[in-house]
Amino acid sequence: MSSSVVILIPAYRPTDNLAQFIKELSAAGLNHIVVVDDGSPAADSQIFSAVQALPSVNYLHHSSNRGKGAALKTGFQFITQTYPDAVGVVTADADGQHAVSDVVEIVNRLSQDPSAMILGVRNFAGSLPWRSWFGNTLTRQIFGWLTGQQLSDTQTGLRGLPISWLPWLATLPGDRYEYEINMLMEAKRRGLFIAEEPIATIYMAGNASSHFNPIGDSLKIYWVLLRYIMSSLITAATDILLFAGLMHWWGNVTLSILVSRWIVGAGVNFTLNRSLVFKEGSGVMWIALLRYYLVISVLGLIASSLVSWLSVSANLPVIYAKIIVEIILFPVGFIWQKRWVFRSSS
Repeated sequence: MSSSVVILIPAYRPTDNLAQFIKELSAAGLNHIVVVDDGSPAADSQIFSAVQALPSVNYLHHSSNRGKGAALKTGFQFITQTYPDAVGVVTADADGQHAVSDVVEIVNRLSQDPSAMILGVRNFAGSLPWRSWFGNTLTRQIFGWLTGQQLSDTQTGLRGLPISWLPWLATLPGDRYEYEINMLMEAKRRGLFIAEEPIATIYMAGNASSHFNPIGDSLKIYWVLLRYIMSSLITAATDILLFAGLMHWWGNVTLSILVSRWIVGAGVNFTLNRSLVFKEGSGVMWIALLRYYLVISVLGLIASSLVSWLSVSANLPVIYAKIIVEIILFPVGFIWQKRWVFRSSS
């Protein structure tokens, strides 16, 4: 058993068996444990008193509830300073959903491969609490769409993290549940390896102890996609208005699409996507700009062909055909920009 792996447990309103869980981790040879109390109310003081009394625990406390992401970042900062020679960190939830044997397995896997993130992934077959099914199914589908890597469980709290990752992990945006998906997205952006290790699926009392908000937290998780949608709507409005005017003046579909995209739409969209959506403002602009114009050129040619085909074969007004084509090409443009145009170009 590796003593150079630190266990980090963010805790807000934890279950009564948290101290017992830590005792079992210690009995399994894991004696470096950091617990971050994320501003739990006074009613939980007995639970944390029992935790603080354990010799293997470093106890940290937030004066108010700041969110799971904030608690993890507090733990990462403490571990970086206190355990600089550690191999890595294994994060585990405080709600009784992780078996000690699974934590041990992630520790062993991280010790064997200290350069990769190790995800403890659950098998979601069978009956599941609806919010757990909703969150995991939607998130892993969108993550695969955005990054090209299909992960079995993007919301697992059981993760092995190399110690060398902690400095940048501690600076990632997001203070609540969106932080964990941001962690995966940034690892993929940096070209780092994410591995999976199967673990047991345990839900206590229908996952009642989870503080995940299926609507509010999901919106934060998918904020990058929402920003892209807003950017695209702004661009589409200017593009379509200009396209309509050019069609009225010239009557040429191909020329109208290329001009409306290149002159106005492209400039607006590139600026919004680079600075607000994908936030690659520190990259080399001309590389991103070259990639961007290549993408919109290809999409423009595809769009012009499809608009012409729809307007003739389906007898649709050109503007309606244009809107339909833009909806069809929307996810294609997002994926190309996310994976290629606005990836790290520095």
